[in-house]
Amino acid sequence: MKKNSLDALSLKILEISNVSVYRKLLVIILLIYSSSLSQYRYDVIDLCAATGASYVAPFGINDSGYVVGWLTYTGNNSIAFRYKDGVVTDLGNLGLDVSIADAININGNIVGWSLLDVMGPRHAFLYSNGNMIDIGSFSGNRDSWATDINKSNKVVGCYHGENTGEVFAFLYNNGAVIDLGNLGEISTFANGINDSDYIVGASAISPGVPHAFLYRNGVMTDLGNMGGQLSGAWDINSLNKIVGRFQTGNIDHAFLYDNGIVTDLGLGIAQAINDSGFIVGYVQGAQGQRAMLWKNGQSFDLNQLIDPASGWTLIYANCSQHRRNSNPNIHSEQRLRRYL
Repeated sequence: MKKNSLDALSLKILEISNVSVYRKLLVIILLIYSSSLSQYRYDVIDLCAATGASYVAPFGINDSGYVVGWLTYTGNNSIAFRYKDGVVTDLGNLGLDVSIADAININGNIVGWSLLDVMGPRHAFLYSNGNMIDIGSFSGNRDSWATDINKSNKVVGCYHGENTGEVFAFLYNNGAVIDLGNLGEISTFANGINDSDYIVGASAISPGVPHAFLYRNGVMTDLGNMGGQLSGAWDINSLNKIVGRFQTGNIDHAFLYDNGIVTDLGLGIAQAINDSGFIVGYVQGAQGQRAMLWKNGQSFDLNQLIDPASGWTLIYANCSQHRRNSNPNIHSEQRLRRYL
């Protein structure tokens, strides 16, 4: 999707600006979706106020309403956290007081990364039953980071190879690690996994040219460029619907991929999709960057769905609860995630 290899990955938040103060928020849909824009409404929860932190970056949320990400009270460190109903849990670290939680599954297990010491490296972790487990580096003293986890506790992520620029994608399952391979170049990012163990991400077919991929049953399939010059997949739901972005003429378009059929959602980048078909992301337009919601072929600026008197400007949405037939919780942040 996104970004550079360590810039943070996962389904996963909304950044807003209130005058000159930047804070992270959790945005909650209150009313069931209908075709009428007027019936979409969100409440906004200021996580800085809720946690007492000076800065909060939420990256993931599960169907029980637990939010994970990182926060800081002093500005000198980053603390991986879990939050619900006013209760904040410090998840700890792998050695240095720098850790980030990126995703949480229905079982409450959490993945992310943490620094081992001042000189690094960063290692992917799995947090379960109160313990942070070092998943490892897979390639000597190199960086690794976890991006997503499904209900079977299978973890996907990435790690650096021995040579500069090499990025590998992995699947971690109960101590066993599988390298997902690539589409031609050693530059592959795994961004999401669903409960059928289908994995999506981006892999380079040639230097600097990534394509979205779907990995299932041991095979990585090139999903193509979606009509542009490059593409990347960010998320997949339990119905195997995939979202992401493609680029044509240096302009980003959001897409929905469903059983071989590609739908161009228009300008923007789609970050996440839940099982009810709500797609969230962001778009860069004349008014600057804005958080977006797509549903049934319609697109909505999330700023139109909150109280206009709030003073907030929502610029990035990247996560939604996955359960079907429910009102999804969405969170976002001003941060580019995943592959490019």
